[in-house]
Amino acid sequence: MIQFRFRLTPMRDIRPWGGDTPSLSWFSLTDSWYDLEASGHQLFRCSDGRYVD
Repeated sequence: MIQFRFRLTPMRDIRPWGGDTPSLSWFSLTDSWYDLEASGHQLFRCSDGRYVD
């Protein structure tokens, strides 16, 4: 069985950037992480335990 887990970064954790005029863009609003598991093996997990972002 294959499982795909996807989670957006919570809005409270997203910070605007941009110097003198900070703003939110589609890139910051779609900040997320994902994990793909097949037959009990996590395929895209970083060696230090973090998920791909």
